[in-house]
Amino acid sequence: MAEVGPKEPAASKPKTILICTVGGSRSPIRTAIRSLAPGRVVFLVSAEGGSDGRGSAPEAEALASELGLPAGCFEIESIAADDPDGAGIRCAEIVRRERRAAPSARLVCDYTGGTKTMSAALMLAAIAEPEARIDLQFMRGERRDLNRIAEGTERPVRLGVDALLAERALERADRFWRSGGYAEAEAVLRPSHDDLEAAEHVPQTVRRRLARALHASAMLAAWDRFEHRRALALLNDHGLGQRWPEIARLREPLQRLAHADADRRMPLLLLDLWQNARRRAARGQYDDAVARAYRLLEATVQYLHARETGIDTSAVDLSRLPEASRAKWEAELGPKRQAGLVKAWALFLELRPQHPIARALATPFQGRKPLDTLQAWIRARNDSLLAHGFVPVGEDRWREVEGWIERHWCATMWPAIGGGLDLPAFPTSLSGLTDGL
Repeated sequence: MAEVGPKEPAASKPKTILICTVGGSRSPIRTAIRSLAPGRVVFLVSAEGGSDGRGSAPEAEALASELGLPAGCFEIESIAADDPDGAGIRCAEIVRRERRAAPSARLVCDYTGGTKTMSAALMLAAIAEPEARIDLQFMRGERRDLNRIAEGTERPVRLGVDALLAERALERADRFWRSGGYAEAEAVLRPSHDDLEAAEHVPQTVRRRLARALHASAMLAAWDRFEHRRALALLNDHGLGQRWPEIARLREPLQRLAHADADRRMPLLLLDLWQNARRRAARGQYDDAVARAYRLLEATVQYLHARETGIDTSAVDLSRLPEASRAKWEAELGPKRQAGLVKAWALFLELRPQHPIARALATPFQGRKPLDTLQAWIRARNDSLLAHGFVPVGEDRWREVEGWIERHWCATMWPAIGGGLDLPAFPTSLSGLTDGL
């Protein structure tokens, strides 16, 4: 093997990067550079205007020369002076580029100079990248007229935008809630929540709203993963049921679902599974929704056998069957005696023909028996990526499954086994956050 020589030293990364808009006065930018001592400066200059038509580029060049900035430590970028779209897109590209090049550097955006459009564009670009941890500042000083700040009086002032970023995070989280994206909402809110820990100037109402939204998102995300005990702990630990009716009414069913005893959890767990499937479908995740619908019917017939016939469908005890039908079911089930979904239902209908659910499933609907139409959409499930094939489940197929479940499971099976239990739908808006604040 060839001998490996010493590695080249990695190029040094700047500890501080300053992105600043440049106008007709060098003084505020000069002060900003001297106070920050950045390792890299990006001058944003107007692309047009000035006596030579070069905008504010000459000012940036002269300033770099005056301060002795090395050629590799500064860059001049032209920005559309009065084109909000163009200026905004370009500023956002520059901010992202600088952050990618030096992820650990302190990134400061100073919007003191330049046109109003350039300043607004840089501010919006900085605020639009909350994960980039950008400091936003401008140079404040004494004014002797309405045109400029008196030279030599400038000082940098850091802007506190944590409350604004928190509000933006809440808006984004609310959009995720509308489609059941509670885990995504949690991911959006957590960085803002952590930032507010060190932001003393943020009003307490904003802190409480964001914290409540974060904990509620985490609670519903855990529930959506069927982590009922964790969800209950989050609900209780953070007082989410207090003064938030849509969360408060979820406490009792969640307590039942989080119970260690299987008999206490069932059959509400079945209804929880159906609502989970519908949330997947609402987000266009039809393969996941159909997979959950399949598990719902499988778990339902397993529950019915355990309660009504005493049979474990994973290993059917033939001695529990009428002697006249044992040979038939021995051949049907094979040596492992496993009853899959359709065979488990057929066995239940044979053993308990007078049960309300059995009578309903034996009654034709629109000329076909429900178990026959069940087999049709099970074939689609079997062909999907989440079962045995590679064919995605589309919305049309999901609508067929949804119609079957609502017609036969919701209307017939659930009333027969639910015993009056209910599970309110998850909230899809953060509007209740302000109650009691």
